[in-house]
Amino acid sequence: MYSLFFDDLRVLVTPKSADDYFFGVSTFALVIFAVEILLQCFAFQGYLGNFFFWLDLVATMSMVSDIDWIWTMIDSASTGTGSNAATLAKTARAGRITRVIRIIRLIRIVRIVKIYKQAKLAARLSWEKKQKLLEKQKNEEIQKMRRNAMRERRVSTF
Repeated sequence: MYSLFFDDLRVLVTPKSADDYFFGVSTFALVIFAVEILLQCFAFQGYLGNFFFWLDLVATMSMVSDIDWIWTMIDSASTGTGSNAATLAKTARAGRITRVIRIIRLIRIVRIVKIYKQAKLAARLSWEKKQKLLEKQKNEEIQKMRRNAMRERRVSTF
C-alpha cells in the first residue's frame, strides 16, 4: 500500500518543504524492497527469473520515479546539458512517462494482490497442517485406547 499511495499523499497533503523527508522514506523503502528481492532469490529455489521475480523487480524499480533525488540524476544524465530542444523533448516525453508510471503502479497493485494471496495460502496451509496433526493425535489416542481395551479383555479372560 505504501508504494501505491505514498507519493500521491505527499503531493496532496504536505508542503513542498517536506518533500525531502518523503524522499528519504521512499529511498529507504526502495532499499528494503530490493533487499527483499535478493533474500527471496536465496530463500526460494526457482524464484530468480520466474514471473514473480520480474514483477517484483519492475514494481521496485518503478519507485525510482517517485524519488526526486534519483529521478533528477537519471533525467539529467539522459538529457545532457540541456537546451531548448532538449527541454521541449523532455516536455513531450512527460506525457508518455506519466502513462508508463500509471502502468507501473498497476503492476504494484498486482504485487500487493500476490502478497495477499501468498499470506492467505500460508494461513490456510498452516490451518490444514494443524488439523492434520490434531487428527493424527486423535487417531493415535483412539488406537491406544483400543490396545488397552484388548489387553484388559485378555487379562480378564484368564
